[in-house]
Amino acid sequence: MKRAGLIFTVGCLLLVMFFHQGGQANPISRLLTVYGVVEDHHLYGDRWGGETIDKAIIAGHTYSDKAPLTSLMVLPFYWVRRTMEHKPQQVEADKEFAIHTGDVVTAAIPFALFGLAVYRRLARVMSPLRASATALGALFGTSVYNYGNVYYSHVLAGALFVAAYALCDRTAAPRYGRLFAAGLLGGLGVLSEYPVVISVAILFVSLLGQRRPIARMLAFGLGALGPAIGVLAWNVALTGHPFDFPYSHVTEQFKEMHTAFGVRLPDLEAAWELLFGQYRGMFFYGMPLLVLTPLAFRARPRLADRRVLLGVLCGAQFLFVASYFKWDGGWCVGPRHLATVMMLLVYEGAPGLASASAWVKRWFAVLAFLGMTINLFAAATDPIPQESFTHPYFQVFWSHVLKNDLNGHALLVEAGLKRGRYLLDAWWALAIAVALLTAVAQWRWGTKRRYGAAQTTYRALPSP
Repeated sequence: MKRAGLIFTVGCLLLVMFFHQGGQANPISRLLTVYGVVEDHHLYGDRWGGETIDKAIIAGHTYSDKAPLTSLMVLPFYWVRRTMEHKPQQVEADKEFAIHTGDVVTAAIPFALFGLAVYRRLARVMSPLRASATALGALFGTSVYNYGNVYYSHVLAGALFVAAYALCDRTAAPRYGRLFAAGLLGGLGVLSEYPVVISVAILFVSLLGQRRPIARMLAFGLGALGPAIGVLAWNVALTGHPFDFPYSHVTEQFKEMHTAFGVRLPDLEAAWELLFGQYRGMFFYGMPLLVLTPLAFRARPRLADRRVLLGVLCGAQFLFVASYFKWDGGWCVGPRHLATVMMLLVYEGAPGLASASAWVKRWFAVLAFLGMTINLFAAATDPIPQESFTHPYFQVFWSHVLKNDLNGHALLVEAGLKRGRYLLDAWWALAIAVALLTAVAQWRWGTKRRYGAAQTTYRALPSP
C-alpha cells in the first residue's frame, strides 16, 4: 500500500501541476505579505500594492486582505531565494518563483495528499485498478482540480478540514490525541480561509452527541486554541484590534465587505447558479458529484448521525456562499468557495461506489470522463476567465482548444517544448499511466484483501 500510495501521490502532483496558473490579483495579494516581510521587513507591501485589487488599506499602508497561512508557507522559500541572490529584487523573475512555490506548496501538495486519502479509502474496498481509476476520476472530475494548481487557499483549507472531520469519526474509541489533532488541523484551516470557521464550529458542536462529550470538546478546543490565537494576533498586528479583520478595510471596489463581511440573505439565483448553472455550477464543473453526492448520504445505517453532520456541514457552507455578495468567486472555474463541500462529498461518496449497482458505476464512469474533460480544458487554456463570460466552458475553454491556443504555464512548455493540443493527449497518457502503475504496485506489494467482503461496508443504491 505504501508504494502504491507514493506512486499515486506523485502522479497526482504531476497531473495537477501539468497545467498551472500564473499571477493575478488573488495570488499577488498573498505575496504582499511575503514581499513586505522579506524585502522591507514589515507586514505591509506598499511598493507592490498597485499590482492587485485584492488588498486592505490600513493607516495608509497596503496589506493583503487574505488569511495569513498561505503567505507564511511561501515566505521561508522566498526568503532563502532572496538571501542567495545578493542583489535587488528582480520583480518578474522573483514573482514567478514565489507564485510557482505557492502553486506547489499551498495547492498541489495538499491536493495530492487529499487524493492519497481518497485512494487509500477506495483501496480498502475495491480492486487495485478500480481504486486508482475511481480516485482519479473523482479528483480530477471536479473543479477542485483547478484550485489545486493555483496559489489560492481553497484546497489547503479543504484538505485540512477534511482531515479534521475524519479524525472526529465517532465510530472510533475516544482518542484525545486524535481530537487535539483535529482541532489543530481545523484551526489551521481557518488560518487558511476564514469562512472555514463555520464548518469547524459545527464539527466542534457535533462532539456533544458522542460519548464523553466534555472531554472530547476540551481536547478539540485545546488543539484549535493555537490557530485561534494566531488569527487574533494577526488582526492585532494589522489593524490593532483582535476582532477587526483586514476584510473590513478593503478598497471601495469591494465596499460591500465593510458590512458583515459582505454576507446578506441567501439569493435564490445564486443558489441555482452555484449548483446547476453553466456559470459556476458545482454539478456542471463537478459532474461526478451527481453520483457521489447521493452515495455520500447512503452510508452504513449505524452512521446515520454522521450523515446528518455531513448534511449540516454542506448545507451551512452552501447557504453562506449563496448569501455572500461575491458568491461567484470572481475569475475562476466553478464555485471555488464551495471547494470544501466538494472535497467532503468526494471523500464520503467515492467509497460508496464499491457496492453500488453496475448502472450507478457506469454513470459515474461517464460523468467522471466528462468532468475530467471539462476541467482539463479549463486548466489547459484560460483557467481564470473573466466573470463577464457567463458560459465560460463554451465561450472560453472549448473555444481556445479549437484554436489550439493552450496555456503556456505547462510543465512540458516550460521544459522547452511547443504549445499545442498534443499536451492534452500527454495529460491523458500520464493519467492512464498513474492509474496503471498504482494498480500494479498494489497488486505486487500491497496487502492481499478480500474485496468482496470489504464492499459490504457500504450499502448499494437500489437498481433502477
